[in-house]
Amino acid sequence: MLRVLRSQLDPQTHVHGLYFVAATTNGSHQSTGCRRFSNGQSFVNKNTHGSWKNSPQRNPKKTISEKFNKLVLTSLKRWPFLKNYYEQMLKGFNRQVSDFRTWRSVSKKRKLQPNYKTTYQEHKAVFDVKGSLLKTSFLLPLFLLPMGIVIVFIPVALFPQHLLPHCYWSKKQRKIFFTDMHMNRKIHHGIVLHHLNFIKDNHPSAAFQRALTDLLTLVNDSTKVPTNDDLRKFREWCSSIENPLSLDGLPPVLLHSFCHINFLWKYFPSPWLRYYLHHRVKLILEFDEKLRRENLVYDLSEDELQEATFLRGLDSANLSTEANRYWLKNWLRHTSIFASNAVDPSYILHAMVFQSHNYSDLRHQRRVFDQT
Repeated sequence: MLRVLRSQLDPQTHVHGLYFVAATTNGSHQSTGCRRFSNGQSFVNKNTHGSWKNSPQRNPKKTISEKFNKLVLTSLKRWPFLKNYYEQMLKGFNRQVSDFRTWRSVSKKRKLQPNYKTTYQEHKAVFDVKGSLLKTSFLLPLFLLPMGIVIVFIPVALFPQHLLPHCYWSKKQRKIFFTDMHMNRKIHHGIVLHHLNFIKDNHPSAAFQRALTDLLTLVNDSTKVPTNDDLRKFREWCSSIENPLSLDGLPPVLLHSFCHINFLWKYFPSPWLRYYLHHRVKLILEFDEKLRRENLVYDLSEDELQEATFLRGLDSANLSTEANRYWLKNWLRHTSIFASNAVDPSYILHAMVFQSHNYSDLRHQRRVFDQT
Protein backbone atom coordinates (compact mmCIF):
# COMPACT_ATOMS: atom_id res chain seq x y z
CA MET A 1 0.00 0.00 0.00
CA LEU A 2 1.46 3.34 -1.04
CA ARG A 3 0.86 6.63 0.61
CA VAL A 4 1.76 10.16 -0.45
CA LEU A 5 3.49 12.24 2.23
CA ARG A 6 3.15 15.86 1.32
CA SER A 7 3.29 17.13 4.90
CA GLN A 8 7.11 16.79 4.93
CA LEU A 9 7.52 19.08 1.91
CA ASP A 10 8.08 22.80 2.18
CA PRO A 11 4.69 24.45 1.57
CA GLN A 12 6.38 27.29 -0.32
CA THR A 13 8.03 24.92 -2.76
CA HIS A 14 6.27 23.80 -5.97
CA VAL A 15 6.51 20.03 -6.35
CA HIS A 16 6.66 18.34 -9.76
CA GLY A 17 7.22 14.83 -8.47
CA LEU A 18 5.91 12.54 -5.77
CA TYR A 19 7.56 11.18 -2.68
CA PHE A 20 6.50 7.61 -1.91
CA VAL A 21 6.86 5.55 1.20
CA ALA A 22 6.53 1.78 0.98
CA ALA A 23 5.28 -0.24 3.88
CA THR A 24 7.46 -3.12 4.97
CA THR A 25 6.56 -6.36 6.69
CA ASN A 26 7.78 -5.25 10.14
CA GLY A 27 5.57 -2.17 10.16
CA SER A 28 8.39 0.31 9.51
CA HIS A 29 8.56 2.53 6.46
CA GLN A 30 11.30 2.71 3.86
CA SER A 31 11.55 5.84 1.71
CA THR A 32 11.88 5.60 -2.05
CA GLY A 33 11.61 7.97 -4.99
CA CYS A 34 12.91 11.53 -5.26
CA ARG A 35 11.97 15.14 -4.76
CA ARG A 36 12.06 17.57 -7.60
CA PHE A 37 11.61 21.26 -6.94
CA SER A 38 10.81 24.22 -9.13
CA ASN A 39 14.48 25.15 -9.57
CA GLY A 40 15.12 21.84 -11.31
CA GLN A 41 17.28 20.44 -8.50
CA SER A 42 16.46 16.94 -7.33
CA PHE A 43 17.53 15.04 -4.25
CA VAL A 44 17.68 11.27 -4.19
CA ASN A 45 17.33 9.84 -0.73
CA LYS A 46 19.14 6.88 0.74
CA ASN A 47 17.35 3.80 1.96
CA THR A 48 18.70 4.19 5.49
CA HIS A 49 17.19 6.42 8.15
CA GLY A 50 15.55 8.66 5.52
CA SER A 51 18.73 10.78 5.10
CA TRP A 52 19.50 12.60 1.86
CA LYS A 53 22.51 11.81 -0.25
CA ASN A 54 23.41 15.41 -0.91
CA SER A 55 22.62 16.72 2.58
CA PRO A 56 25.39 18.87 4.12
CA GLN A 57 27.87 17.04 6.37
CA ARG A 58 28.29 18.21 9.97
CA ASN A 59 31.68 19.45 11.16
CA PRO A 60 33.15 16.83 13.55
CA LYS A 61 35.01 19.49 15.57
CA LYS A 62 31.84 21.50 15.98
CA THR A 63 29.95 18.39 17.04
CA ILE A 64 32.55 17.58 19.72
CA SER A 65 32.48 21.19 20.93
CA GLU A 66 28.69 21.12 21.15
CA LYS A 67 28.76 17.86 23.11
CA PHE A 68 31.40 19.22 25.48
CA ASN A 69 29.44 22.42 26.10
CA LYS A 70 26.29 20.41 26.71
CA LEU A 71 28.17 18.19 29.17
CA VAL A 72 29.54 21.25 31.00
CA LEU A 73 26.13 22.92 31.25
CA THR A 74 24.54 19.70 32.48
CA SER A 75 27.27 19.23 35.10
CA LEU A 76 26.97 22.83 36.33
CA LYS A 77 23.22 22.47 36.71
CA ARG A 78 23.58 19.22 38.62
CA TRP A 79 26.53 20.35 40.77
CA PRO A 80 26.39 24.15 41.23
CA PHE A 81 29.53 24.17 43.39
CA LEU A 82 31.58 23.37 40.27
CA LYS A 83 30.74 26.74 38.73
CA ASN A 84 33.51 28.70 40.48
CA TYR A 85 36.02 25.94 39.76
CA TYR A 86 35.08 25.86 36.08
CA GLU A 87 35.26 29.65 35.76
CA GLN A 88 38.70 29.72 37.43
CA MET A 89 40.01 26.97 35.16
CA LEU A 90 38.64 28.76 32.10
CA LYS A 91 40.25 32.03 33.22
CA GLY A 92 43.60 30.32 33.73
CA PHE A 93 43.36 28.58 30.37
CA ASN A 94 42.65 31.87 28.58
CA ARG A 95 45.62 33.47 30.36
CA GLN A 96 47.88 30.60 29.34
CA VAL A 97 46.70 30.78 25.71
CA SER A 98 47.34 34.53 25.68
CA ASP A 99 50.87 34.03 27.05
CA PHE A 100 51.55 31.32 24.47
CA ARG A 101 50.46 33.62 21.65
CA THR A 102 52.69 36.36 23.01
CA TRP A 103 55.60 33.90 23.13
CA ARG A 104 55.03 32.93 19.49
CA SER A 105 54.80 36.57 18.47
CA VAL A 106 58.05 37.39 20.27
CA SER A 107 59.77 34.40 18.63
CA LYS A 108 58.73 35.62 15.16
CA LYS A 109 59.87 39.17 15.89
CA ARG A 110 63.26 37.95 17.08
CA LYS A 111 63.73 35.97 13.88
CA LEU A 112 63.03 39.07 11.80
CA GLN A 113 64.86 41.45 14.14
CA PRO A 114 67.64 39.76 16.13
CA ASN A 115 68.09 42.91 18.27
CA TYR A 116 64.40 43.19 19.12
CA LYS A 117 63.85 44.34 22.72
CA THR A 118 60.83 42.88 24.41
CA THR A 119 58.57 44.81 26.74
CA TYR A 120 58.09 43.82 30.36
CA GLN A 121 54.74 42.15 29.66
CA GLU A 122 56.19 40.19 26.71
CA HIS A 123 59.22 39.09 28.72
CA LYS A 124 57.02 38.07 31.65
CA ALA A 125 54.71 36.09 29.32
CA VAL A 126 57.68 34.16 27.88
CA PHE A 127 58.92 33.44 31.41
CA ASP A 128 55.48 32.19 32.48
CA VAL A 129 55.11 29.97 29.39
CA LYS A 130 58.42 28.23 30.04
CA GLY A 131 57.56 27.72 33.69
CA SER A 132 54.07 26.40 32.96
CA LEU A 133 55.33 23.96 30.31
CA LEU A 134 57.81 22.53 32.78
CA LYS A 135 55.14 22.26 35.45
CA THR A 136 52.42 20.67 33.32
CA SER A 137 54.74 18.28 31.44
CA PHE A 138 54.05 15.62 34.09
CA LEU A 139 50.38 15.61 33.06
CA LEU A 140 50.98 14.86 29.38
CA PRO A 141 51.24 11.04 29.76
CA LEU A 142 47.77 10.97 31.32
CA PHE A 143 46.24 12.38 28.14
CA LEU A 144 47.42 9.28 26.26
CA LEU A 145 45.32 6.99 28.43
CA PRO A 146 41.69 6.18 27.62
CA MET A 147 39.47 8.87 29.14
CA GLY A 148 42.66 10.79 29.90
CA ILE A 149 40.92 14.17 29.66
CA VAL A 150 38.80 13.09 32.65
CA ILE A 151 41.52 11.23 34.58
CA VAL A 152 43.85 14.23 34.45
CA PHE A 153 41.53 16.22 36.71
CA ILE A 154 42.13 13.80 39.60
CA PRO A 155 45.80 14.74 40.29
CA VAL A 156 45.04 18.36 39.36
CA ALA A 157 42.33 18.52 42.03
CA LEU A 158 44.54 16.79 44.61
CA PHE A 159 47.82 18.68 43.96
CA PRO A 160 47.01 22.04 42.34
CA GLN A 161 50.02 23.76 43.89
CA HIS A 162 52.50 21.39 42.25
CA LEU A 163 50.77 20.58 38.95
CA LEU A 164 49.00 23.81 37.94
CA PRO A 165 50.60 27.14 36.97
CA HIS A 166 49.71 30.04 39.23
CA CYS A 167 47.34 31.52 36.62
CA TYR A 168 44.89 28.68 37.47
CA TRP A 169 44.91 29.39 41.19
CA SER A 170 42.04 31.21 42.82
CA LYS A 171 42.67 34.21 45.04
CA LYS A 172 42.35 32.06 48.13
CA GLN A 173 44.69 29.42 46.72
CA ARG A 174 47.27 32.06 45.77
CA LYS A 175 47.46 33.30 49.34
CA ILE A 176 47.69 29.79 50.80
CA PHE A 177 50.25 28.50 48.29
CA PHE A 178 52.42 31.63 48.23
CA THR A 179 52.47 31.68 52.04
CA ASP A 180 53.43 28.01 52.20
CA MET A 181 56.17 28.46 49.60
CA HIS A 182 57.60 31.49 51.38
CA MET A 183 57.61 29.76 54.77
CA ASN A 184 59.57 26.89 53.24
CA ARG A 185 62.16 29.19 51.70
CA LYS A 186 62.42 31.33 54.84
CA ILE A 187 63.88 28.30 56.57
CA HIS A 188 66.83 28.65 54.22
CA HIS A 189 67.24 32.29 55.22
CA GLY A 190 68.60 30.93 58.48
CA ILE A 191 71.19 28.84 56.61
CA VAL A 192 72.37 31.91 54.66
CA LEU A 193 72.61 34.04 57.82
CA HIS A 194 74.40 31.25 59.70
CA HIS A 195 76.98 31.03 56.91
CA LEU A 196 77.52 34.80 57.06
CA ASN A 197 78.14 34.57 60.80
CA PHE A 198 80.73 31.88 60.15
CA ILE A 199 82.45 34.07 57.52
CA LYS A 200 82.38 37.02 59.91
CA ASP A 201 84.16 35.08 62.64
CA ASN A 202 86.78 33.52 60.37
CA HIS A 203 87.60 36.16 57.73
CA PRO A 204 91.09 37.70 58.11
CA SER A 205 90.01 41.25 57.16
CA ALA A 206 88.90 43.31 60.15
CA ALA A 207 87.14 45.84 57.86
CA PHE A 208 85.00 43.14 56.33
CA GLN A 209 84.21 41.73 59.77
CA ARG A 210 82.99 45.15 60.97
CA ALA A 211 80.85 45.68 57.84
CA LEU A 212 79.32 42.27 58.14
CA THR A 213 78.74 42.65 61.88
CA ASP A 214 76.81 45.91 61.41
CA LEU A 215 74.72 44.39 58.63
CA LEU A 216 73.87 41.19 60.53
CA THR A 217 72.89 43.25 63.59
CA LEU A 218 70.25 45.00 61.47
CA VAL A 219 69.01 41.78 59.90
CA ASN A 220 68.74 39.99 63.24
CA ASP A 221 66.74 42.88 64.70
CA SER A 222 63.13 41.97 63.89
CA THR A 223 62.06 45.63 64.03
CA LYS A 224 64.41 46.83 61.28
CA VAL A 225 65.07 46.24 57.59
CA PRO A 226 68.45 47.12 56.00
CA THR A 227 68.22 50.07 53.64
CA ASN A 228 70.17 50.50 50.41
CA ASP A 229 72.73 52.62 52.25
CA ASP A 230 73.17 49.93 54.88
CA LEU A 231 74.11 47.48 52.11
CA ARG A 232 76.64 49.82 50.51
CA LYS A 233 79.75 48.52 52.32
CA PHE A 234 78.68 44.93 51.79
CA ARG A 235 78.17 45.70 48.10
CA GLU A 236 81.64 47.19 47.82
CA TRP A 237 83.16 44.01 49.18
CA CYS A 238 81.12 41.87 46.80
CA SER A 239 82.30 44.04 43.89
CA SER A 240 85.97 43.73 44.82
CA ILE A 241 88.44 41.15 43.60
CA GLU A 242 88.81 39.76 47.14
CA ASN A 243 85.11 38.93 47.32
CA PRO A 244 84.76 36.23 50.00
CA LEU A 245 81.17 35.51 48.92
CA SER A 246 81.67 35.06 45.20
CA LEU A 247 79.12 32.81 43.52
CA ASP A 248 81.94 30.67 42.14
CA GLY A 249 83.24 30.05 45.65
CA LEU A 250 80.02 29.34 47.52
CA PRO A 251 79.82 25.90 49.16
CA PRO A 252 77.21 23.40 47.91
CA VAL A 253 75.03 23.81 51.01
CA LEU A 254 74.64 27.51 50.28
CA LEU A 255 74.00 26.88 46.59
CA HIS A 256 71.18 24.52 47.56
CA SER A 257 69.71 27.14 49.88
CA PHE A 258 69.72 29.86 47.22
CA CYS A 259 68.17 27.45 44.73
CA HIS A 260 65.43 26.67 47.23
CA ILE A 261 64.85 30.40 47.84
CA ASN A 262 64.49 30.97 44.09
CA PHE A 263 62.49 27.77 43.46
CA LEU A 264 65.11 26.21 41.24
CA TRP A 265 65.79 22.49 40.94
CA LYS A 266 68.65 21.84 43.35
CA TYR A 267 69.53 18.21 42.52
CA PHE A 268 72.24 19.07 40.01
CA PRO A 269 76.04 19.33 40.18
CA SER A 270 77.40 22.55 41.65
CA PRO A 271 78.52 24.06 38.28
CA TRP A 272 74.96 23.69 36.96
CA LEU A 273 73.51 25.28 40.09
CA ARG A 274 75.85 28.26 39.71
CA TYR A 275 74.73 28.65 36.10
CA TYR A 276 71.03 28.53 37.03
CA LEU A 277 71.50 31.05 39.86
CA HIS A 278 73.46 33.37 37.58
CA HIS A 279 70.69 33.11 34.98
CA ARG A 280 68.01 33.85 37.58
CA VAL A 281 69.85 36.97 38.78
CA LYS A 282 70.26 38.13 35.20
CA LEU A 283 66.54 37.60 34.59
CA ILE A 284 65.57 39.65 37.66
CA LEU A 285 67.85 42.51 36.63
CA GLU A 286 66.34 42.47 33.13
CA PHE A 287 62.86 42.64 34.61
CA ASP A 288 63.97 45.54 36.81
CA GLU A 289 65.38 47.44 33.85
CA LYS A 290 62.15 47.06 31.86
CA LEU A 291 60.03 48.14 34.82
CA ARG A 292 62.11 51.29 35.25
CA ARG A 293 62.23 52.07 31.54
CA GLU A 294 58.47 51.66 31.05
CA ASN A 295 57.60 53.17 34.45
CA LEU A 296 55.18 50.35 35.26
CA VAL A 297 55.32 50.32 39.06
CA TYR A 298 51.93 52.01 39.38
CA ASP A 299 50.43 50.28 36.33
CA LEU A 300 50.85 46.68 37.51
CA SER A 301 47.70 44.90 38.61
CA GLU A 302 47.44 43.47 42.11
CA ASP A 303 48.31 39.95 40.92
CA GLU A 304 51.20 41.16 38.73
CA LEU A 305 52.61 43.23 41.61
CA GLN A 306 52.31 40.26 43.95
CA GLU A 307 54.13 37.99 41.50
CA ALA A 308 56.88 40.56 40.90
CA THR A 309 57.74 40.98 44.59
CA PHE A 310 57.37 37.26 45.29
CA LEU A 311 59.92 36.52 42.57
CA ARG A 312 62.38 38.81 44.38
CA GLY A 313 62.01 37.03 47.72
CA LEU A 314 59.14 38.84 49.45
CA ASP A 315 56.19 37.33 51.31
CA SER A 316 53.86 39.24 49.03
CA ALA A 317 50.68 37.23 49.71
CA ASN A 318 50.47 38.53 53.27
CA LEU A 319 51.23 42.17 52.45
CA SER A 320 48.98 44.96 51.25
CA THR A 321 49.23 46.29 47.72
CA GLU A 322 50.78 49.53 48.99
CA ALA A 323 53.41 47.63 50.99
CA ASN A 324 54.33 45.52 47.96
CA ARG A 325 54.60 48.57 45.72
CA TYR A 326 56.72 50.45 48.28
CA TRP A 327 59.15 47.53 48.54
CA LEU A 328 59.35 47.14 44.75
CA LYS A 329 60.07 50.86 44.26
CA ASN A 330 62.97 50.62 46.71
CA TRP A 331 64.25 47.46 45.03
CA LEU A 332 64.25 49.15 41.61
CA ARG A 333 66.22 52.08 43.03
CA HIS A 334 68.61 49.60 44.59
CA THR A 335 69.29 47.67 41.37
CA SER A 336 69.45 50.73 39.12
CA ILE A 337 73.17 51.16 39.87
CA PHE A 338 74.00 47.74 38.45
CA ALA A 339 73.35 48.89 34.88
CA SER A 340 76.79 50.53 34.82
CA ASN A 341 78.55 48.85 37.76
CA ALA A 342 78.94 45.10 37.53
CA VAL A 343 78.37 43.16 40.72
CA ASP A 344 78.70 39.53 41.61
CA PRO A 345 75.36 37.68 41.42
CA SER A 346 75.83 36.50 45.01
CA TYR A 347 75.23 40.08 46.19
CA ILE A 348 71.74 40.12 44.61
CA LEU A 349 70.99 36.74 46.14
CA HIS A 350 72.02 37.96 49.60
CA ALA A 351 70.19 41.28 49.17
CA MET A 352 66.95 39.39 48.48
CA VAL A 353 67.35 37.76 51.89
CA PHE A 354 68.38 40.93 53.73
CA GLN A 355 65.56 43.17 52.55
CA SER A 356 62.74 40.61 52.71
CA HIS A 357 63.58 38.81 55.96
CA ASN A 358 61.81 41.22 58.37
CA TYR A 359 59.67 43.28 56.00
CA SER A 360 55.98 43.65 56.87
CA ASP A 361 53.08 46.07 56.61
CA LEU A 362 54.27 47.73 59.81
CA ARG A 363 57.70 48.40 58.25
CA HIS A 364 55.92 49.96 55.29
CA GLN A 365 53.92 52.24 57.58
CA ARG A 366 57.16 53.33 59.23
CA ARG A 367 58.71 53.96 55.79
CA VAL A 368 61.86 52.06 56.72
CA PHE A 369 63.56 52.59 53.34
CA ASP A 370 63.21 56.37 53.62
CA GLN A 371 65.23 56.51 56.84
CA THR A 372 68.84 57.59 56.56
